[in-house]
Amino acid sequence: MHDYLAWRGDLHDREAPLFLTDRRRPYMDNGKAAGGQTKTAFQGMIKRTLARLRRAALTEAAALRRQGNGAGAKQHCAMARSDIELLRQLTPHWFRHQLATTMQSSGDLTSTMEQGGWLDARSVLGYTHDVPERRRAVVAALPAPDTLPSVTTLTRDPQRRPKNH
Repeated sequence: MHDYLAWRGDLHDREAPLFLTDRRRPYMDNGKAAGGQTKTAFQGMIKRTLARLRRAALTEAAALRRQGNGAGAKQHCAMARSDIELLRQLTPHWFRHQLATTMQSSGDLTSTMEQGGWLDARSVLGYTHDVPERRRAVVAALPAPDTLPSVTTLTRDPQRRPKNH
């Protein structure tokens, strides 16, 4: 995502759509199912990236073998296969979850909705992942008294009994 944002550029214009075509233009509604143009472009990008990773891994493995490092070549190929498998799982839908999770942490629901194209706050919440570390940090930041209040300050007046008892 960091590389995409660097490539996208012009992030000062926060009103513009976040995701752009390879020509740095906003995707447009071309009458197809929602997200069709995005999915096609994304699949093409993944295909090109996988091919590039394969070529780079084979080139590096061949260089390692020429140096007599067969074990290093084998390990390099295994790591490349692992990266390729991970990339195959990446989808535009995953990026929507990432966008919602990242932007929602700022607390600005309106901006999150506008950048992600959501019309309802419930959609943003549905896309937001629960990040345990972030949740723990929020809970840790809650104000806590240095000492617990005494039990007597929490009890009711002994003369007054609740109606249910």
